[in-house]
Parts: sequence; structure tokens; C-alpha cells
Amino acid sequence: AYARTIGAQMVHVMSGAAEGGAADKVWRENMTWAAAEAPDLTLTVEPLNPFDVPGYFLKDFHRAASLIEDVGVPNLRLQFDAYHAERIHGDALKVLAEVGDLVGHVQIAGAPHRGEPDTGTLDLTAFFKCLRKQGYDGAISGEYRPNGSTAEGLGWMKKARAVFSDTPDTLLSGGVCEDGSFVSERMTNMSFAPDNPVVWMEIPVRDIDRGIEFYKTVFAYDLKRDDTGPNPMAYLPTKDGGGVSGHLYPGEPAAPGAGSTIHLLVPDSLEETAERCEKAGGTIKSDPIPLPMGRFQYMLDPDGNSIGMFEAAKG
Repeated sequence: AYARTIGAQMVHVMSGAAEGGAADKVWRENMTWAAAEAPDLTLTVEPLNPFDVPGYFLKDFHRAASLIEDVGVPNLRLQFDAYHAERIHGDALKVLAEVGDLVGHVQIAGAPHRGEPDTGTLDLTAFFKCLRKQGYDGAISGEYRPNGSTAEGLGWMKKARAVFSDTPDTLLSGGVCEDGSFVSERMTNMSFAPDNPVVWMEIPVRDIDRGIEFYKTVFAYDLKRDDTGPNPMAYLPTKDGGGVSGHLYPGEPAAPGAGSTIHLLVPDSLEETAERCEKAGGTIKSDPIPLPMGRFQYMLDPDGNSIGMFEAAKG
């Protein structure tokens, strides 16, 4: 329901940590059920390399392809991350040629350091040519950590344009704005006004258990640690499980106050919440600021994340 509400056409289904014949059987059963529950969506599964994610169930592209074929439904596809393929098998291009007919989405990054896609061991031009030869017409996502600024690292786009220059529907051509962001040519003619432009948020914390305790104390959230995925998380609860939410995850925050600000509803008054914040190790950064719909106040959590505490107007 969430994917349909935001207009998503694909959903990446994580597999979790498991191994053995029993895990194979459960995976097939679960993916068969999920595909039947969402026949209008394409479900993708992605093998992850054991260096970054030890113990992950899908850790081989050929094995993933075999399991997809076992399930045998048209809306279950392979999410091909060239970085993981290169790290797992040593030759992402060869693997793509072998399993390309099952690919539903493509991600690229340089291996082995996950920098720009044209750094490392992958022959990016040959990879693009292989995609084109196989008739792939979906999006190609750059999922990497820039070595410098985003704008400085977009040179790899020239290789993409050289191969896909006569396929305007592929989201690969565009330009860099003055603020360093990238805008594709297809985006410049779009007009998009969804009911909820924000669909999810992530709050990085250095210590997940300490983060859970802080947000429990300050906002009275019933946060619970979830270790079912490759990394622990703690989801911010919402009424009846609906609406926009987010999660805490182990990560390195921006410098204190330098990142984006996330505004969270307070359970009582700003004054009471601010008092709990300071006692729990946070820092209050402003006086209450009035707005027509309520008032808010800036604070930093113990990791330096900028948080707006929002109190809605009464009545």
C-alpha cells in the first residue's frame, strides 16, 4: 500500500541474513507470496557482497538468478548492482552477460572502493554497451560515495551519453546546477505535486542503542531495535502504522548543525520536551519560534543531528 501511495513501480525486497536449504525454501515461499500480493509492482532482489554485508542470504548473482527462475513469476526481477557483482565475482561484465535477461534495475559504482562509477576495476563503457545490447531500457542509478563534490564526479556521465545518446527516455542526460545538484533533461519538463512530498527520513546515530534511548526519552517514542536486516534500525512509530516516518540507523552524522533539519512532533509542550532533551544529552539551539500552525524550537541530538521540535497549535 505504501509503494502504491507514493507511485513506486518497483520495490527492493531485502533478504536478510540466513543460509542453508531451509532458508532457500523460506525465501522461495516468501517471494512467491509477495509477488502474488503485488502483481502490479515489480519486486527486485539484490545480491550483496560478503565483505560489506557478511552473512547476507543473497551473496551470489548466479544463485539469485536460479532462485528467481525457481519462483517463475514475471514481476520478480534481479537488481543488478555492478559494484557488488565486481566484488563478488571479479567480473561484473561477464556476470551481466550471463544473467542480464533477468535484470529489472541497474546500479553502478566503482569497485572496490564504491567511488565514482568510472573509477576502479569496472570497464564502464563496455558495461553500458552490454546493457544496450541486451535491450535494457530502465533507469541506471549511481549509488556511490563521491571522492570530492558531486559535480566534480559526474564525468562518468559522458561515457553513458556516448552509448545511450539516441535513447532519450533513459535518465542519463542532463546538467549540473549551480548548487551542485544534477537535473536530467527529462526532469526539466516535469511538474509534480504529490500529497506527501516527503516519504521517508533517516537519522544517523553513532550508537544505535544510545540513539534509541535519547529519542525515547525526549519524544516518548516506543522505539524498538530491529536486527532483521543487514544493519540494525529503529523505526519511528506512527498512528496505525500510516503516514510519513523514518528510522534511526548506525551512521556518521554531518558536523553538528551542518546537515538537514528534521522536524518532529512533541508529545506535550516545547518547554517540557526541551527540558528532557537537555537532561538526555541534547543541546537547545534556539528559543521557541511561533508560526500560524504552532511553534517550534531547534535542538541538536547527542550526535549533532539538527532536529526541530514542533508543537502544533491547540484547537
